[in-house]
Amino acid sequence: MKIEEISTSEEIKEILNEFAGSFIPPLYETVENIPLYAEKLAENSKNLVIYHNDEKVGFICFYANDLKNRRAFISLICVKEKYQKNGYATVLLKKMFEFCKDSMSSVELEVYADNKKAIEFYKKNGFQKIEKYSGNSRTFFMRKVFRYK
Repeated sequence: MKIEEISTSEEIKEILNEFAGSFIPPLYETVENIPLYAEKLAENSKNLVIYHNDEKVGFICFYANDLKNRRAFISLICVKEKYQKNGYATVLLKKMFEFCKDSMSSVELEVYADNKKAIEFYKKNGFQKIEKYSGNSRTFFMRKVFRYK
């Protein structure tokens, strides 16, 4: 298992297209313009890909640039279905926590209310539902507060 950072919009666009159908709902239903979204991620987020042998099996895109509120935000996290339940998403989260621990005090994400697998995964990793309006009645926010020294 290896993890590498990707940073160009082309690399990110390739990942988004490869994994688009693995999201609930599929990414094509929630993101209107993948190339434009890839550019935004390339400019503002940290993007990590995890491999099993040489196959890309998952990735995470997160923002850790809100230094005023010290709040990170997971924009996307995904592991291909056949590799789920093997710890890849947990490894990606831990890598993100490691990156954020010195500059951020919490991390948030938005999740679809009917994505029960994802919600259970986030709860298992210390996230709690928060009362914050998402603007989408099908989603809600979750937060994990860091408890570092």
